[in-house]
Amino acid sequence: GVYPLDLALQLDGLDKTEASRRIFLACEALMRSCDLLIANLTPFRGASADVGTAYRSADLVVSRAGALTCAELEATGAPAVLVPYPHHADRQQFKNAEPLVARGAALLVEESALAPEVVRTTIVGLLLDAERRAAMARAMARGVGDAAGTIASDLLALAPRKA
Repeated sequence: GVYPLDLALQLDGLDKTEASRRIFLACEALMRSCDLLIANLTPFRGASADVGTAYRSADLVVSRAGALTCAELEATGAPAVLVPYPHHADRQQFKNAEPLVARGAALLVEESALAPEVVRTTIVGLLLDAERRAAMARAMARGVGDAAGTIASDLLALAPRKA
């Protein structure tokens, strides 16, 4: 069958090391060679893209697990494959990813385990499993889409009024 799907590949932090470049190349090869689906690979960088639109339109996101990225994923409800940056002394991106993985909203792939077959199996498996992606999206959609507006309203309600 043919499945028109979109894969968003966030390149922030994913294009700076040889191992990370393998993620992009494997995803690109996957999109070109897979007979089972038609997919659009949308590489983007957060500073040069509307991240919310990219995440909302994607069937699956492949990204690092920075704090802001994880918050954006939650706000948009986008299921994800997270590849935490492994060289922080405190492993902060692993800590950011833990709650998303624990509740089934994301899969974690360690950069040291990256091989074309791992990427192919993980991504193709998710792209072909609409039920699992839908469950991941439901688990991911825990963010507040208009958090700034809510905070502003709450602060205005607490502010003293001038007579």
